[in-house]
Order: sequence, then C-alpha cells, then structure tokens
Amino acid sequence: MRKEMVMSEEEVRERRIKIKKRKMRVASSQLSDQQKKMIEELLTAHRKTFDLDFSRFRGFRPMDRTISPNESQENILPLSLPSPSSPSSSSSSSSSLYLYLDKEQDKEPEQKIRFFTSLPHFSDLATYMIHDIIRFSKSLDVFRSLNMEDQITLLKGATFEIMQLRFNMVFNAKTCMWECGTISYYKDDVIRAGFQTVLVDTVVKFHQTLRNLGLQEEEYVIVQGISLFSPDRPGVQQRSLIDQQQESLALTLQTYIDCKRKGSDKHLIFPKVLACLTEMRSMTEEYSKQVLQIQDIQPDISPLIMEGSETDRRMKSLEKEEEGLVWFVAVARGLLASC
Repeated sequence: MRKEMVMSEEEVRERRIKIKKRKMRVASSQLSDQQKKMIEELLTAHRKTFDLDFSRFRGFRPMDRTISPNESQENILPLSLPSPSSPSSSSSSSSSLYLYLDKEQDKEPEQKIRFFTSLPHFSDLATYMIHDIIRFSKSLDVFRSLNMEDQITLLKGATFEIMQLRFNMVFNAKTCMWECGTISYYKDDVIRAGFQTVLVDTVVKFHQTLRNLGLQEEEYVIVQGISLFSPDRPGVQQRSLIDQQQESLALTLQTYIDCKRKGSDKHLIFPKVLACLTEMRSMTEEYSKQVLQIQDIQPDISPLIMEGSETDRRMKSLEKEEEGLVWFVAVARGLLASC
C-alpha cells in the first residue's frame, strides 16, 4: 500500500507542473495592479469626455425630418457616381445616392435639389463627438508620450471607430434607435444625411450585435483603447510601443471578462468583441468612400464643417485648445479623419 503511494520522479514533476499551471490560471484571472490602474485611467478620461445624456451638445442646427426616405420616386433625384475602378461604368445599387427634391414641379431639377436634409445637424454632432474623442485620447499617458505624427495618425484611424463605440452605449437594440439624451436618432436620419443603405444597414446590425453582448462601462473603455492604439495604422512610426500598449489592453479586457463575468458562455465574449472590432474596420472603409461621394455632391456642407459666426468661434476655440492637433482638426473638418 505504502509502495503504491510513493510517486516516481516523473509523476512528481508532472504534479508540480499541474500545480504551477493551476496557480498561473488563478493569477491570470485576477486583475493586476497595473491593469486596474489602466482601467481607472481609461474610465476617468471617458467620463470626462463623454456625456450619456448629451447635455453638452448645444447650439446645433435642428434636424430636418420633413422628407421621408420612402417618399415616392418622383420627389427624388437619383445621382449615379462612377466607380473608382471604372470611371465610365454604369451606376449600381452601391454607387447611387439620392438628393431630395422640392415638391414644386415647375422648377428645373437643379433648382429642386434640397441636398441631404440631415447633413447640417450630423455635421454638428460629428464635430462635437470628435472634439471629445481628441480630449479623451490626450488624457492618456501613453498617447501623450507618442510623437505628434503618431498621435495624429492614430486619431485619424480610430475616430470613426471610437465614435461608434460611444454611440453603442446609447443604442437601444429593441427599437434600433440611438437615444442621445433628448434626441433619438433613427436609421432614416442617417440616410437623410446622404449615407447609403448598404452602409447604414451594416451599422445598425453592428450596433445590435455589440449591444447584445451587454458590455459594462469598463469593457467599453478598454475596447476604445484597443481601437485607438492600433499599430497597423498606415504611417505609424512608434509601432513597437503602440503594439505593446494594444496587447496590454487586449489582455486586460480578457482578464476583466474572466474576473467579472458569469455564465458558461463568458469565454465567448472576448472573441466576439474582437470580431466587432474587425467589422468596424470594414465599416470605416465604406464610410470613407461614401463621405467622398457626399463631398462631391455637397462640397460646401461637409459633415464636419459648421456654418455661421458662432460656429467659427467655436471651431477657433477648439483649434486653440488642441494646438498640436490643429492639422487633424482641419482634416476632420472635411470628414477625412479615417482616410
């Protein structure tokens, strides 16, 4: 009996390895002090720069909902744009935009064009969101440690993605509405701003998928950090440092999920979040293409250019506050932040 209880050297070694692995699993499922500090920094920056009630979103131009995207075809002027790969190619469903016409039929088509009726409002909303995303990024120690060129590059690449992550926090998956304080936005509102259904439908589906994961505020802010610190953005110089930061954030997110989540399917949340990040990359590409098409049609009202003396004053104030990122703001004005 005693002989059977004595373990061989090989068995002892295997047992020690199993105990070590068990200890490592326990340790990996607990947030380190460094990870806790990282989450706290992201949370603080996020809460200072994002208002769930949108109470700081003021002085915007009202949204025009007088025209429905489903109105009869005689009140809509379809505009076909050539495909970049084939300038002379005919129009397709993915390259057709719609300009809303005035119902007075005695005018020439050029005089009846009302342009994209929600565009001025979404211009103000986008400017408001971008301003806060810049402030969010500048609140992070690692971001401030980067050279100015990389700060600009990361912001250009991540602005649209972080904007979608923040909008997802106010998205109602049941009604498919973005509930931004006193204003709720519908899919049709985005279409009225000039964006095509091929993108809008994808955006809505993305928001439903991400919202149904039930992310906590901590998880949202970590994902924003992962998006911001993407080492594969074109033109990045300090790639190693950025890659290290993104890897640390990804590990922090995975550990946080392991620690805080319950349920047998919690191990699926992390890969699903990564899949959503990948989906956002595809959305960004399509978004950039459609923005350029909108600018071709309505160059004087780009989605980030605000009109009027009060708007100019606010933009100058923004440029002064974000001194080192003036170039990025100028690019953002033309809605080229993700190009």
